[in-house]
Amino acid sequence: MKPVLEQIELGKKQSILVFEYNAPYFDTPWHFHPQHELVHIEESVSTKYIGDYVGFYVFLFKNLHIWNLKRPQFQCLVN
Repeated sequence: MKPVLEQIELGKKQSILVFEYNAPYFDTPWHFHPQHELVHIEESVSTKYIGDYVGFYVFLFKNLHIWNLKRPQFQCLVN
């Protein structure tokens, strides 16, 4: 699998892009972009390893990274 270049378009007078993603899960492709990324995860059920940091904010440097929060697994019980 090869990483995908994510094109992030900024206007001439724009220095920051704000994006809100609301969904029960997300599964992004392995990607990179030359911009830094500040991520705030308000609520999730997942495991995150970023150095020794545990928290809601993550600052990612430019280029290669991936987010992979899979679909929730449910167990169906039938009586």
